[in-house]
Order: sequence, then C-alpha cells, then structure tokens
Amino acid sequence: MTEKEMKSLYFSFSSCTEKKHPLKGKECLPSKQKNSSPVIPAEKEKAILQASRAVQASCLKTEEAFGLPPEKPEKKANGQCRLVLPFSIKRDGNWYYKGKLIKRKHMVCLFSSLIERDEEGDYWLETPTEKGIVVVEDVPFVVTNVYWTGYGRNQTVSLRTNIDQMICVGPDHPLIMRSLAKDITICGEEMPYLFIRKGMGKWPIEARISRLAYYELLALSVPGCYRGEKYMGIWSQNMFFPLTSEDSIKE
Repeated sequence: MTEKEMKSLYFSFSSCTEKKHPLKGKECLPSKQKNSSPVIPAEKEKAILQASRAVQASCLKTEEAFGLPPEKPEKKANGQCRLVLPFSIKRDGNWYYKGKLIKRKHMVCLFSSLIERDEEGDYWLETPTEKGIVVVEDVPFVVTNVYWTGYGRNQTVSLRTNIDQMICVGPDHPLIMRSLAKDITICGEEMPYLFIRKGMGKWPIEARISRLAYYELLALSVPGCYRGEKYMGIWSQNMFFPLTSEDSIKE
C-alpha cells in the first residue's frame, strides 16, 4: 500500500471520529452506552470499507506466499453456520489479520468501534463488506493509563484504553476482580476488568486492566467497606470498588 493511499485513509478516518483527551482538571462524566447498534454515518462507513480493503491488500502477499486457505463458515451444533473472520485479538490488545499484526492504530480504533458480543459470548465484527466471528484471546480492550481527580468519596477515576477511549469508573462502568483464564497465565492470579458496555445477551464487553495500570490503582487504594466487610479498594463517583476477587467476598 502506497504512502499516498495511507494518508488518504487516515484523513478519511480522522474526519468522521472525535478525538478524546485525558482529564485536565475537569471531572469526566460517564458516557451513555446504548445496547442497540448505532447507525453508521456515510463518511465513517466509507472509511471502514477503505480500512478493510487496505488491511486485506497489505496481507495479500503473505497469504499467497504461505498458501493460507480462505476463511470458511464454522458449523454449530444446532445446524446453523457462522463465518469466522481472519481477524484475531491477542491478550495484549493487538489486532492481527491472517496472522499479521495490524500496526496502524487508526485502523484498530475503527474496527474496535464495531465489536459486538452475542448471546453465546462470541465476539462479532460487522463491516460494510462482511460480518463474522472475531477470535479474542481474553477481552478486546486493555486499560493502559489511569487518571484521577479529587479524594475519597469525591474522587473520580478515569481509565484510558488501548484505543484512546476514556471511561470513568462508576455505576455505569464498574471494576470487577476475577481470576484469569488458566491458559493465559498462572492459575489463581487475579486482575481487575472494566465493564465497557452490554452485549446482546448476558455477556458484557470488557477491558482488562494492564499490570502497570493495576499498580497505579493499588497506589490509590484506601480502606473501605463492601457488603459489611473491610477491604482495600478505590473510590470513584461516590462508589467503593474493592480490589479483591468477588469469590472471596462474603455474601
């Protein structure tokens, strides 16, 4: 892909998205997420189509060199078929297309905005050209930075994800501590996850707190009560979030 084409794609994407910045002395208000899929503007739809074609074109030589087979529908137990796209999201939040890393961040941000989750917990990506399953190793987003204002109950903690999305921890976006999958890291290790938005069923779309961001949250932790028990945790938007697993919290 030529430099001229990439510049054209970048400006096309930039013209239909909003820039988000970290907190600078102002309290961040929680964003309202809708469960229904939003209508994609014509300009953004064009940018998505260009990005999809650019990624496919950039990986075409790799596909031909290694003789990779085209993606095929995967048959489900109930007889229905679903298309598994050649996209994958690793635990560190990096996107891959047919095994090749997508290095351009604006493309990753564009595709990430289209991620949905169905009733069975599978992640879906829908573009103007295709719709199918995306293989996600853990969760599709990773929190990389921590920002806060205030102190105690008046404190507001905001988290930045790997796609530069700013989200305030609070009633709409709680922190949940749980053990990581056994095939990802050592058994029994616990890390916090941030609720991003609802999926189509009971399975939510979440972001994993990176290890460095977790250490920053631990530095902000203070003693507090949760369900009548004392824990170390953080305050955000007048809510206390214990930094311990829900399995160890007494009902």
